[in-house]
Amino acid sequence: MKKIYLSAAALLACGIINAQSPFTWDVTSYKGAFPVTDGTTGTNSNDWTAGWTNYDCENTAYPAPTMTLSTDITTNTTWHSNDVIYLGNFVHVTGGAELTIEPGCHIYGAPFDPVSHTCGVLIISKGSKIHAVGTKTNPIIFSSAQPAGNRQNGDWGGVMLCGKAPVNKTSVVANPGETDQGWNVMKLEGFFTDDVKRHFGGIDANDNSGEIQYTRIEFAGVSLNPSVANSEINALTMGGVGKGTQIHHVQCSFGGDDSFEWFGGSMDGK
Repeated sequence: MKKIYLSAAALLACGIINAQSPFTWDVTSYKGAFPVTDGTTGTNSNDWTAGWTNYDCENTAYPAPTMTLSTDITTNTTWHSNDVIYLGNFVHVTGGAELTIEPGCHIYGAPFDPVSHTCGVLIISKGSKIHAVGTKTNPIIFSSAQPAGNRQNGDWGGVMLCGKAPVNKTSVVANPGETDQGWNVMKLEGFFTDDVKRHFGGIDANDNSGEIQYTRIEFAGVSLNPSVANSEINALTMGGVGKGTQIHHVQCSFGGDDSFEWFGGSMDGK
């Protein structure tokens, strides 16, 4: 896919989206992405980015990891506000499990290993869910494991969601259950091997992969095979994600590839 090297932040924001609600634009009294503050009730009084975004995350001090995780999540799991998680490998939330991440939780990813072609990545498999709901004053932070002052674009992998919503291409031989329903099924871009835990696509436009709100994803996005085209993973990748999924107020910054990348699906996020 196209390579976009970003040093500025890309932002995705909206109000909570209901699976039954049609897509709507928020009506504003200003032009452009950012409002002009009125100077009367405070400089951040009508700035929807205030409190949860960070434009100097290269130099922000973050807490040290308290737990390393390198295996898949197969049962319902909660990462608490005071947890600092280090993803040491490809970590799939799979088998119908749901991952809840509380506001204030920090998650870092291991850097790319050119021998194993692995790095820290969080992957939500089809049928599983993520509930990453931060707040405006206490966001969830995915970032580099490097210390302040040493962080670089593409320090780790990123976050990836696999849903059951329709896609218009097929890139893998589907499982029998998928083929029987006539699904187009693809695999996530970038990986050396084909793993059913990284398949996406289906027939359920209303599929629900969970929710990501008031969350930052920093310094993610890396090529897992630099010698092969389209081997990149992005800060936030959404494959076949359905409109039951709620994604808003997400800042992806300092990525080694795209901030946001969609492969099919029917998500209403904005």
